[in-house]
Amino acid sequence: MSSRKYSILFLIGITLSSIQPKFVDAQIQNMNGLVCYYRGDSLDDSSGSGNNLSAVDGAVNYETVQSSPLSSTSRKVFKLNGSGLTYGYLKSSVSNLPLGDSPRTMMGWVRIDSSSSGWSSPFAYGGSGIRKSFHFIVRSGNHPDITLIDVWGHDEETNNGYIESDIGQFGVWKHYAITYENLSGGRNLLAYVNGILIYQGTTNGSLETTNNDFFIGTRNHAGRVYAAVAEVAVFNRALTEAEVKAVVSNTAGGGGDPHFYGFGGVYFTWQGHCDVVLVKSPRRNNDETEVEIHIRTQRVRKWSSIETIVIKAGKYLGEINSNEGILVLNGNKVDSVKTNSLSVTKSFTNLKRKIIIYEFVFDNNKMLSVKVNTMSHMLYVNLKGDYPKGTAGILGSPLNPGWFLRDGTNATGMNVNEFVENWQIRDTDPQLFHKNRHPRYPSKCLYDIADVKSRSRRLKEVHTVSIKEATAACALYRYGPLRDYCIDDVVATGDVDSANDAFYG
Repeated sequence: MSSRKYSILFLIGITLSSIQPKFVDAQIQNMNGLVCYYRGDSLDDSSGSGNNLSAVDGAVNYETVQSSPLSSTSRKVFKLNGSGLTYGYLKSSVSNLPLGDSPRTMMGWVRIDSSSSGWSSPFAYGGSGIRKSFHFIVRSGNHPDITLIDVWGHDEETNNGYIESDIGQFGVWKHYAITYENLSGGRNLLAYVNGILIYQGTTNGSLETTNNDFFIGTRNHAGRVYAAVAEVAVFNRALTEAEVKAVVSNTAGGGGDPHFYGFGGVYFTWQGHCDVVLVKSPRRNNDETEVEIHIRTQRVRKWSSIETIVIKAGKYLGEINSNEGILVLNGNKVDSVKTNSLSVTKSFTNLKRKIIIYEFVFDNNKMLSVKVNTMSHMLYVNLKGDYPKGTAGILGSPLNPGWFLRDGTNATGMNVNEFVENWQIRDTDPQLFHKNRHPRYPSKCLYDIADVKSRSRRLKEVHTVSIKEATAACALYRYGPLRDYCIDDVVATGDVDSANDAFYG
């Protein structure tokens, strides 16, 4: 690979709910070795090391975002679209960052919106310009549907770079991570995209990074980029692949007809009439709260939905149904709660107040978002945060993603009905629902039941919504399983408006 000049761009971003300061950074802040952390909603180094950012060549701009898998509620991120020659960039000192041959990790998320031709680097510090730096290089100018990742971790003159083609699109959030450590078998350099290892190799000698600044944003006019950035982190050790995956995939949920995405990006659809364990999360110490969440699903003519959710968190028991969207907590109708172990906030997504969002935060480090569409009578559920090892249910565990039965047996490849029925509410489970409903274990879940309840709003399924129309309605979302679920749900329910639910984003 020939020597060439690059523009330096540091772009990262993960968006999570910002309703509780400790929740947003819980997954990262609780990991050992963190030395530098920028959430993207301020210039402060949230790790406390004092490496606060300053703006260069343009004012700092922020964007409010709400897009899965990054956030179910609105929060701010850095927006790189300043007015200067290079569209603005941010920088800090490297006074507490690992240099020389020290082990390290840089990680975070980036959403590239547009770019001129040229090269830019998501992560960069140390060295002089590109030389002897530690960073990714991203090219996204000439080919808007392809991002090239060129991993360097040493002096450019050694001519030992690597290019990996990463198919993607503008406007799509991606997580990038790069780790380095000097092992007995050679200096190990690993690069990950969305938690997937895309490169593993060695460098020619140590990184030899010096004390030049840490950069977020383009600082060379040759490669201008519009982008959004957040959750930027540097560690003084090489994180393991499991740790990188835990940061990327610490989200899970379900909704629609109904579809589920388990921790670690495990997607599946289950349509039935049953009460099941969505997730149960143990406490790691006496200061934490044990959390258990059950859902009640219903068959509705030719489609299904989550009808009711119940949440047990310590001494609190809450229930929300999909018809009215009212939260009943310990027997009382409430809109908000604020204690050390539990906080609840309520909001609406539109002026008609037909779509309600409840945000539960447990122990300031675990979140449950419940979105109630009272028009389509659907519940959408999203979990984020520091759910510990031992978490189980149909959504699995962030540290051991996949399908697992109650006894811990790996159920990968099992029929989805058998898997979910294994988590059907039993007499040995906490009985959380206010009212019991058939079927009751050991009776099996039902898969063909007519809805005889009258509805104030009949869905449009008496009319036909074509796949073409559904695809157009869901086109605002990125390609992937959730977008496919959106199309399936619009066709099944005949309700084009359901495509606006952020669950599919």
